[in-house]
Formats: sequence, C-alpha cells, structure tokens
Amino acid sequence: MIIRPFRLLTVTLAAALACAIPANAAPAADCTWSRTDLPLLPGTGFSTVSAAAENGWAVGEMWGDRPRTTVRWHAGQAEEIGLAFDRATTLKDVNSAGVAVGWAGFSDDRQAIVYRNGQYAYLPFPGDKGNSYALAVNNAGDAVGMVEPTGKSRDIVVWPGSGGAPRVITLPGDYAWTYAADIDEQGRALVYGAYRNAWGYDAYVWSPSGTVTKVEPADKNNPTVLPERLRNNRVLARTGHGDTWTEFHLDTGEALPYDTTGTSMVIDSGYTTAGVVNDYANSRQNLTVWEHARVKQVLATADGWGDPLQAAGLTDDGTLAFTQRTGATTRASTFTRHC
Repeated sequence: MIIRPFRLLTVTLAAALACAIPANAAPAADCTWSRTDLPLLPGTGFSTVSAAAENGWAVGEMWGDRPRTTVRWHAGQAEEIGLAFDRATTLKDVNSAGVAVGWAGFSDDRQAIVYRNGQYAYLPFPGDKGNSYALAVNNAGDAVGMVEPTGKSRDIVVWPGSGGAPRVITLPGDYAWTYAADIDEQGRALVYGAYRNAWGYDAYVWSPSGTVTKVEPADKNNPTVLPERLRNNRVLARTGHGDTWTEFHLDTGEALPYDTTGTSMVIDSGYTTAGVVNDYANSRQNLTVWEHARVKQVLATADGWGDPLQAAGLTDDGTLAFTQRTGATTRASTFTRHC
C-alpha cells in the first residue's frame, strides 16, 4: 500500500486556516509561553529531560554531589526512580499516565525496559536473545523499538500495551538496516529502512492491522525521507542532507517544507513544532516554535555550540520540555503555553 504522492505546498494564510487544528493544540501564534525550571532532588545540581507527555509528566536524569540517577517529574514534583536492575538506564519516552520506556545496559548488552506501576520490567524479546531498545510509547502503553537477535539483522518490534506478544514489523524492499522512530495514539508505528548501496532512507507507517504504508517523497529529485515524529497524521522527517525538514500530512497528501533548518525537533497533534535553530552568524542556538512549518517565535537563546539547547517533548496540553546548558550548569526546564 502506498500513500499517494505528496504535494509540496507554499503555506498561505488561507491554507493554514483551512487546516483543522485539534482544540487542545492551539496555534502558537495566539499564545505566550512562561518558563519554569524542573525541580531538583536533594544533592543534585544538574538535570536533563529526555521526554514529556500530557498531564505534567516528564523523564530525565539528575546528578551533582551524588551519582547520576534516573528521575520522573509529575505536576512539578521530582521523583527518583533510579536504575533498572542496577544497570545503566536510559529512558527515551513517557506517556500521559507516567509509563516510561527505554533500555538498561551498555553497548552490546542492552535490554528494552518499561517503568510501570512503580517498578521496572524487561520488555519481552521475540525469538533468540540479543540487544533490544524501546524508543517511544503512546498513551495506551504500546511501545515501539528494535531488537537485534544474536547473529541476525535488526528487527522492528511493537510491544502492545495490553501485554500481548511483541509484533515484529517487516518492511518491503531490501534494506541494509531497519529502524523504529515513533508510535502514535492509534498504535501506528513510524519506521524506516536505510538503503543498502547508497545514502538514503525510505519511511513507512505500520498499522496494527499489519499494513505497511510508504511515505512517498514530495520531491522526486530528493527522494530520501528520514522520519522522526508521528502525531495525528503528521510525519516530521528530515529530507535531503543535513537538518532540512518536511512535514507530511498522511490524511491530505500535503507536504510542508520548513522555512529553516533545525535540530531536536518535536511536534504536537496540531500544527505546532518546536526545536533548535543554529544561528551561525551570531554563534548561538535558538529554541524556536514553528506553526505550519513557519517560524513563529524564539523562546530562548544560548551562546556557543555543542548543543547547549535540546528540545525533548511538546505536549498537546501545552508543555515544551527542553534542556539548556549555560556555562557549567545544565538544567531541565519547560515552557508552558498560555492561549
């Protein structure tokens, strides 16, 4: 199954108004934003945030006078959830119920994990043992990630929130590697394959019915689509080399090229995007908000390079989570949208 070719659009006000925006994802242009640093635990002075979700949830890490530890924030309170099974722990995503996923371990000894009901658990590995990674989770608890069976190629896996057996996703075509990127509230997984004999990627959307739908590039002269985010029929993908982005609308077949490059891009279910723009002329980075793929507002700036700003999540109830490094200080913070 192939989505009809996407149409590249030049965004006009009329086109923007014609697009339906969910009521809980208000246009950024009509909003102001207030900043809050996420609270620290005693004995820590530094923090990073890796993901955020509706209802005030976020996950990340803290450190300082005590060793680095994994934390979860909820409604302005910090909770230490520690390491999974006394192993190095990386949490990549969290949902609106506070369920978090990621992996435990290092390098060639990693296992996918979930934090639920106050405890960690390993996510089941289909088939032979090997490495596994959970990368994203939706509000139903469905998680998507990858497994690397010993001596075999990488597979993409969806772990159902219902607790059923993990489902392995097979992509059409001959790819050197396959990857998972995201999962939406309908349980659809955003996945992609890397070309075997050239640089480039093809993007697909897998549905729970088992169908795999290719996201066709809008520009046939620039065919690579490296997807990163999927929300409410929006696919946000790198297109071409570098940090060039295009937003594909699965329901309408529209493709919106972004007016600037960016990094660490995150989206909500409406038409708002946040990320970081490198201002090379002034040697700084700008935490930026887009609407309909057009820059609307700069929320924060940081001097220097080496990713002093990192966006982590943009929720439908109006929270943008990010990390900012200023000098020797690194802090996890949020901007809250007021409309």
